[in-house]
Amino acid sequence: YKALLQVTNSPTLQEICKRILRDEVKHLHFQSTALKVHFIQRGKVFNWFVKRVHIVLFKATRLLMWFRFGRIFQKADMNYAAFAEFTQSWFDKCYGIIEK
Repeated sequence: YKALLQVTNSPTLQEICKRILRDEVKHLHFQSTALKVHFIQRGKVFNWFVKRVHIVLFKATRLLMWFRFGRIFQKADMNYAAFAEFTQSWFDKCYGIIEK
């Protein structure tokens, strides 16, 4: 939504993107906090395995997003490396909450 916000000229779509971005930050924090509760209740081996599954699913989803919406990211001057870095930073922030 950040890239779409940057490339659209539609004020309505810009407002929708801003709203979604604000909501997404709250959503990511909520989900990370909820996962933290589950991690506290599980053992280290289980949590290690779950994190590895999350990493694989996250990277697969990121790749699919790039293939589907890469043109929008590129119009916003974001190549795949920048997109990967941006999304990885959010993944790391979420896991920072989970593993805290």
